[in-house]
Parts: sequence; structure tokens; C-alpha cells
Amino acid sequence: MSKKVYSLFIFFLVFSFGFAQNITPKGQFLKDSVQIGEPIEFALSIKYPKELEIIFPDSLYNFFPFELTKKIYFPTKSDSVFSVDSAIYYLSTFEIDSIQYLKMPVYKVNEFDSLIIWTLQDSIILQHAVESIPDSVAMVTNTNYMEVPMAFNYPYASIALIILIVITVILWLVFGKTVTNKIQIYRLKKQNLKLSEVKKSLLYLKKEECITIL
Repeated sequence: MSKKVYSLFIFFLVFSFGFAQNITPKGQFLKDSVQIGEPIEFALSIKYPKELEIIFPDSLYNFFPFELTKKIYFPTKSDSVFSVDSAIYYLSTFEIDSIQYLKMPVYKVNEFDSLIIWTLQDSIILQHAVESIPDSVAMVTNTNYMEVPMAFNYPYASIALIILIVITVILWLVFGKTVTNKIQIYRLKKQNLKLSEVKKSLLYLKKEECITIL
């Protein structure tokens, strides 16, 4: 390695170390304790020279042992020299450790890469809902029959009724004329059959009259 490259490497390390020491993000829980599943706020802020570009963690970051519920970013505040960024992360935990820890990174974006700067580690106490479990638990049994009324499913019944009406309308539009014609033909045949029976009755009466006259 040439002396020039080595000198540039040492300068970069010194600059990065100095930047991380001079610009330190602040992160802390806004409460001292939390219960399992309860949202807890974690405030993150940083003050830095306004010409720099700083990025906060988003929802893709692994917040273990916590899980991100939502986050709120506040607009950047700047004066002639410095800028201040801040955000609140709403986190939940489902781990059972009595004390849980978290530190957060912020990212200084360079031309080709980024520099990670960490907050100091903060802790929070987990409040256990059940302090102790007894050695034996008395179980209470109840075998009495309890009648549960049947609930009528009105949404399904309404859907079935609508489907039935639609099918009926479609069948009527397709086969209605044919059905009407068959009904009319059936009525005409029935009327014709009645007329035939009447004619037969009249002919029979006339024959009887003729036989009587003779």
C-alpha cells in the first residue's frame, strides 16, 4: 500500500470517528415500564450540520426485541448552521425478559455509501401481568347443559332469495313464451274435449228421441 493511499485511509477513519463523536443521535423510551403487547414510544432525534443528509430507520429495520407498530416523523427544523430531525417510534414487545434494551441507528448518506451512527442503549422494565403461579390450581367443572338459540342467518337468506329471483326472471325470459303457449294449447284441448262430450250427449239424446217416436 502506497503512503498516499495509506494516508487517505487514516484520514477517512479519523474523520468518521470524529463525526460519530461530535454528532450523536439521542434515543430513549418515554416511559420506564411496559406490559406485553402494550405500545411504547421511543423518541429519536439528532442535531447535525445542515449540509449533511441524515436518514432515520424505516419499517424494514429490525427493532428486536420490539416490533414496530407505527412511526411519526416530524418536519426538519433548521437554522443558518444546524438542522434537527426527530421521530417517535411506537413499539410493542412480546418477549418475557424483565429488562429489555434498544439502541437505534441513524445513517449519514455519503456519495457512495453511508455511515451508521448509534444512539446510546436505553432500557425498559417489563411489567408481568402474573407475578407468580401457584403450585396447584383448583379446577371448577360445569357440565350443566346450556341451550343456545339458533341464529337465523339473514345475510345468507337474503342472498339466496336474490339468486332465486334472478334465476326465475332468466327462466321466464328464456322459456316464458313456450310455457304460455303450452298452457293455452292445454286449455284449448280441454275446451275441445268438453265440446266433444257435449256433442256426443246431444247425438245420444237425438237417437233416443227417434227410437221413442218409432
